[in-house]
Amino acid sequence: MSSVNVHLDIFMGDEEQHKLAEAAYLSTCDLLANNAAIYGLPSDPQHLSQEQQVILREIDVIAFSSMLSPTSCSRIVIICSLSEIPCTTIRASRSALCWSPRL
Repeated sequence: MSSVNVHLDIFMGDEEQHKLAEAAYLSTCDLLANNAAIYGLPSDPQHLSQEQQVILREIDVIAFSSMLSPTSCSRIVIICSLSEIPCTTIRASRSALCWSPRL
């Protein structure tokens, strides 16, 4: 019997919301990286004072959107070796679970 491994990714938290928050934070980081030296600002958004945040917001209100790095989503990866499961019905159902779209 050939060895077949499948994996199941489990995310805890809102993955889409995390992606949006991360994009907003990276946009602020890019804005700061491009303008920190010019305006005498720190390179880390979390070290900006209120006054410096106003300066950065005036440079580009669209790019300036998040000062805090988003908390990461927890991710668990479960790897199953299907070749070790003798029952073909169980093997098929476990494989389907790992290959099906999000629930």
